[in-house]
Amino acid sequence: MDSSFENQRPLGVTLVAVLTLLSSVVIFLLFGIGFLSALPHSHAGSMIDLLFSNWLTIFFVLSACGFFLSLGMFYLRTKYVRYASIVFWIAFLVSFLWAYTAFPPRGVAANLVVLSPLVYAAVCLIYFMSRTPRQYLS
Repeated sequence: MDSSFENQRPLGVTLVAVLTLLSSVVIFLLFGIGFLSALPHSHAGSMIDLLFSNWLTIFFVLSACGFFLSLGMFYLRTKYVRYASIVFWIAFLVSFLWAYTAFPPRGVAANLVVLSPLVYAAVCLIYFMSRTPRQYLS
């Protein structure tokens, strides 16, 4: 292992960890907004069905995984954090592609807002497949 990785974390890993933490908070807020907006339309006794509906579950699981993954990037230096990151960003890409095709946005601004998580996930996925994080997280 290179001696430059012994004491300090690469800047890219730090940036990705911070952005993953922020994105998990945003996804959790989307989960909360989706849950609260769908709550008045649910029937009595079906709150559990609403909570575990497909898209709400996807948002909740992504936010929880992103939170724990970002903590793992900060505090752990194992190859499993890198593997979990790659799996997380593939799931992130698939879920946002699904949301983009299921609920197509209207307008340029909406397209930019919806496409920005896809670009973020693709860049993070490509970065974590590169040599620097692989050396640091081994």
